[in-house]
Amino acid sequence: MNNEAMTSPHFHPHEARRMETLRSTGLLDTDPDPRLDQITKLLTDTFDVPMALFTLVDENRQWFKSRVGFEVCETLRQHSFCAHAIQQDDVFEVRDASIDERFSNNPLVTSEPFIRFYAGAQVYGRNRLPLGTLCVLDTVPRTITEKEKKLLAGMADLVTTLIDPSISPLAGSNATTNAEVLSPEAFVSKVEQSLHKEDRSQLGLGIVQLHGLKRLRKTRGFEFCERACDETVKALYKLAPGALAVTRISFNQYCIVARQYASIAHTSLNTDKLEQALHRPLTVDDIDVDIQAHMLWAQPLSGFSSSKQILSLIAELSSSCTQLPTHRRLAIYGDELLEEIHQQDVIRSDLSSALSNRDIFFRVPTQSGCGIA
Repeated sequence: MNNEAMTSPHFHPHEARRMETLRSTGLLDTDPDPRLDQITKLLTDTFDVPMALFTLVDENRQWFKSRVGFEVCETLRQHSFCAHAIQQDDVFEVRDASIDERFSNNPLVTSEPFIRFYAGAQVYGRNRLPLGTLCVLDTVPRTITEKEKKLLAGMADLVTTLIDPSISPLAGSNATTNAEVLSPEAFVSKVEQSLHKEDRSQLGLGIVQLHGLKRLRKTRGFEFCERACDETVKALYKLAPGALAVTRISFNQYCIVARQYASIAHTSLNTDKLEQALHRPLTVDDIDVDIQAHMLWAQPLSGFSSSKQILSLIAELSSSCTQLPTHRRLAIYGDELLEEIHQQDVIRSDLSSALSNRDIFFRVPTQSGCGIA
């Protein structure tokens, strides 16, 4: 296949404004950010891929603000998978680039790093203009599930608010409510501090998804929608008097961490009251509105000690929240889920250490079979 067979990405319909927004962030050609590096590393572990990137699509190049498994810090825009991805509204997936006419003759496919699989979710700037993507890549063809796509999109939303908290849809709300909602960065920091200061056996973390928020935004407008979000935050603090922090991790998802009590009867954060509250309409401008709030709650956080574990838990709950049946507003996860995440973290750490110390190696298959020692 000749060079003309490769399809160069089109420019975004609002390219001039998009570029102005990108330049205004001041992110291009800046030093690595440990928070973003932590997220891309988490993606390689979660998706079991060798490469993950947070890319910014510039005028003639794509530049990597964070990268794992990718040697260079930028590539030409005409070779960029992400320049295609920013044209989309959903996760952009390429299952096998070697047989996809848009990419089969792409130098990133025909030579190092020999990309075959790509999945990218948009990271936005102000006015919902895409700056680039959070993406995962592999050297073998593969697919991802709908659940994994939602997880990737949720992590991209987290990056959106990390790089500029003012991009959060809460911007413009009243000062009182904004003070009650931390930026994702401040929230993770607060949770990490709490893990060391509080009794972890008495801490819980939850994701609240507002399934009716997108519909509400279309029918009643942005400002009404955001006032409904303000009421949601107030309701969360009323439901959980032991709340330590609340953050907004995407357009329709909040995350809360709160203290538990020795007796469930001593707190309003119990399953019966919480289930009833999630079904109860909010009153906004004297109008009763059902924003279809669903919550996934995990407790206790006994085995958690790092922000990486917290990000893993948030990602897992955020993805699972979309799977709840419409009629079920509350799901409680206990030791089983938390232990699974903890064990995954231990295995990743031990495996990395074992490989570094050459305590594990792979034997070449022979006629008598193959072995791993």
